[in-house]
Amino acid sequence: GEYLSRILYLEIPLLAAAFIIDAVIRRRTTAEPMRRWLRGGLWLLVVLAQISIFGLRSHHWSAVTDVLRRPLFAVGESHITSMSILRAILVAVIAWAVATLLRGSMNRSRVLRRRYGEGLRYALSNLSFYLIIIAGVLWAMLAGGFPLNALTVLAGMTGIGLGFGLQDIVKNFVAGVILLLERPLAVGDYIEVGGTWGRVDTISLRSTVVRTQSNTHILIPNADIISQQLTNLSHHDRTLRLVIPIGVSYGTDIDVAREVLTEVARQHEGVLQTPEPGVRLAEFADSAILLELLAWVSDPGSRVSTRVGLNLAIWRALKEAGIGIPFPQHDLHLRSTDVPLKVEREPEK
Repeated sequence: GEYLSRILYLEIPLLAAAFIIDAVIRRRTTAEPMRRWLRGGLWLLVVLAQISIFGLRSHHWSAVTDVLRRPLFAVGESHITSMSILRAILVAVIAWAVATLLRGSMNRSRVLRRRYGEGLRYALSNLSFYLIIIAGVLWAMLAGGFPLNALTVLAGMTGIGLGFGLQDIVKNFVAGVILLLERPLAVGDYIEVGGTWGRVDTISLRSTVVRTQSNTHILIPNADIISQQLTNLSHHDRTLRLVIPIGVSYGTDIDVAREVLTEVARQHEGVLQTPEPGVRLAEFADSAILLELLAWVSDPGSRVSTRVGLNLAIWRALKEAGIGIPFPQHDLHLRSTDVPLKVEREPEK
């Protein structure tokens, strides 16, 4: 009773103080890495205090370790114990934590941000993450006492899995590695693949997430991106040329129409002045002379809004200039003939 009462008297105030300090750290600390380290140090001190409160001695630890070192099963010539499994789990957790911290620091690094673009930083951080995870898994197997020839068994199981329908998963995995290494697209690029157009948000080892103009997220398997024709509107240069067709009537002064359209493009805030916008005569159609307004925008994401704004401005400018936009029409000519028309009359009742 004295032992339990001592634990309760010490445990309740310790846990209460720990939760209060943890709440203060979460509210007052703005930097996420500092907050994470402070909270981790706090709860490490709490765990160490538990050892003193419960009065754990060396003989207690010896009894626990004896139980953990008892063999559970054998893999080849190696005997797997509870201690080796815990050691493997600890190594895997450490590898995952290191990989996560490294990926986050690379994404937030100001040095990498100045030297490389967002897409290259994302590719480097993800590749580093996966390499550390793979190395951590191998290290965990060695720390856990698993023989490396167990990888042969794992490879055999993977081959059986491929035969039972994992071909698509492996195919997308390999395609994801190719996308991260070859970098035909990067995070932030505007792409069009399989009739889907949007901005690349995430590139994982299985799929790529594309956000469309309507703010819907579409998951495209990496194998489809590799195997299909991919249109990247911002691969090396984000500037994009818009081609807006306009039809004017045959009685229109072409020079005046070109000047009006060019001035509309110059005055629009979304159009770049370098390269300079221009107008070209594209075709003599049946009902109109087809002109094309050529205008450059700085970001493919603004091409839809810029096109809409230019269309409205063009309509108003042509209307003010008295230039009509014809619509398709056909003229029907009736020729007289000497053959009398027979009109059948209904009999009178």
